[in-house]
Amino acid sequence: MISLHGCEWLLKAAARDQELSASLWAGLVTGIPTKAGDRADLVEPTLGVNGYARIQLNRNNVDWPTEGIVGNERFVETKDLIWLPVGGNYDQEIDRVALFFTQNNTAGPALVDKYFGVSVPLPAPITLGPATPLAARTFRFRIYA
Repeated sequence: MISLHGCEWLLKAAARDQELSASLWAGLVTGIPTKAGDRADLVEPTLGVNGYARIQLNRNNVDWPTEGIVGNERFVETKDLIWLPVGGNYDQEIDRVALFFTQNNTAGPALVDKYFGVSVPLPAPITLGPATPLAARTFRFRIYA
């Protein structure tokens, strides 16, 4: 689901060729997302704890290498997003990926407290740790138009 802030961001980039942030940032979350796109709706592992960090996604065909059509809908999809916990488990369960406008929650544009969009949820929440198999730590984000 793309939030209203994500829709605005896409439309400004497409229709007005406005220079927007060069990157979005992928993070792991749980929670009940809303179209309003408020970060307070989501719970994210604490940045920096056991190596948790958001993954930068630049607006290019390296970070978004896949495009296609499913049914009558076009999509673009990210490269593999792999989180590597070190020294212990992340401190929060996660059940989906979210795209944020900033690398962290304290710096950046006015959209620091908003998110671009969220993926569909996993079948059940998980806690990632060093022993979590690679396949369970690897995600992709797909945007449909």
